[in-house]
Amino acid sequence: MEEDRLNGFDEEMMEEVRKFLEPLDEEERGRLLEALENADPEALLFGECPCCGGLNITDCSRVEGIENPTVGFCPDCGFIWCLECGSLMPGDARCGHWRICEECPEEKDEFGDCGVETYECGRIQAYLDENGSEALLGSCAWCGKEVGDSEVFGMGVRTREGVSLENMEGGVISMFLSLSGKVIPSTVTAKDSEARADGYDLTFMTCSLECGLALKAALERETRIIDRSA
Repeated sequence: MEEDRLNGFDEEMMEEVRKFLEPLDEEERGRLLEALENADPEALLFGECPCCGGLNITDCSRVEGIENPTVGFCPDCGFIWCLECGSLMPGDARCGHWRICEECPEEKDEFGDCGVETYECGRIQAYLDENGSEALLGSCAWCGKEVGDSEVFGMGVRTREGVSLENMEGGVISMFLSLSGKVIPSTVTAKDSEARADGYDLTFMTCSLECGLALKAALERETRIIDRSA
């Protein structure tokens, strides 16, 4: 069977894979099997990256500076988001819905859990409806300082080969730079934008030339590490 290629999957996971593969045509099955073959079985518990679709997702329980199992991290594109509510993370890597939970009057257990799933909580859903990613656009990608209209310094980069951000075009994403310990906001360029025409997939906004140069150096360090491990 084709599924025999999936070493490391237990029988329960294999049963779920078979159910998912059954309605697919041969080409679709082949693509999915190839992706699963190269994926860590434990990573599949987190689903795919909402930014690039990668399957090698991990949580941030062992990531220095974050150390939280409810934060997801994609090593392929650097995207970081809340595994509980799906929100991208701001620069302090602290999801806004956590404050809602902390201030909630509902009775909680010794771990601070009220027993209500995030997607079923009316308070959290109201927060998500009112708070989009636009707030990230007003701060410097490097130092987090609020950026005024008269002091914007922009820069753009290409993603590495094999990483597609097509489903996030025109949106804002958060990326984690492991060497710098920073979560930085960036905008995915739209297909018909001037930045895309210039060859850039992501753009960043900083408050000064110094922050722009520091961010550029940090991105180059991350790229070198990724290239060495690829």
